[in-house]
Amino acid sequence: MINSRFIKNWIPDDKIDNKKKEEEDEYNEILETIQKQDLRIDKATFQKLYDWKAKRSKKYLEVEKNYELYESALKEILDLKDEEKIKFYLKTNERKKLPGILDPVASTILHFMYPDKFPIKDVRTVGTLRDKGLLTGKVSYNEYRKVILEIRENCGEEFSLRQIDRALFTYNENKELVLKVLEGKKLIDEVAKHLIDPQERIVELIRDLENHFKEKLLKLNDLKTELGMS
Repeated sequence: MINSRFIKNWIPDDKIDNKKKEEEDEYNEILETIQKQDLRIDKATFQKLYDWKAKRSKKYLEVEKNYELYESALKEILDLKDEEKIKFYLKTNERKKLPGILDPVASTILHFMYPDKFPIKDVRTVGTLRDKGLLTGKVSYNEYRKVILEIRENCGEEFSLRQIDRALFTYNENKELVLKVLEGKKLIDEVAKHLIDPQERIVELIRDLENHFKEKLLKLNDLKTELGMS
């Protein structure tokens, strides 16, 4: 279940984790710049935004070569209604209008322009929503956004979209660390320093992982039955 308690438990403590603090400081700097510029995103800010979200994918973005395309698109979106803004970015890759811009970065651009309306879509946040049974199958941005907005509403508007995003991301990040231990890829001592969590959070991770493996075993047993092995 993702409720106020879950969000509070999983929002990272920037006082403890320096890396998280640096990322959030950078986020706030980019957000403030864009808001001060009346949602206009200049070349330098656009590069910072992209680097912040997709450092591993930088090779696919050629700002100097394609900035006129990006600049034109960023200006155009200001005049669109909310649903049109979503459709506009979801079609960017299809029509090759914005090279290097896929769903995660597109949603990040929308979020920095309209932080109270559009959540950032990320493989980790989607993973958490799958674990909690809130999403299944192939997930569109509209489906994802609907679930995130419902979480915010169910929490009584207590949290910003950014806070919800950080909590979902941190949960998945920690789950992956525990999985690496279970799969023999890491020793517990190697990841223990990263698991700076109260016991309640560790227990939640273990229970969810237990359910994960139970589901896998059920599927395996179903397959065995189909093959006449049981």
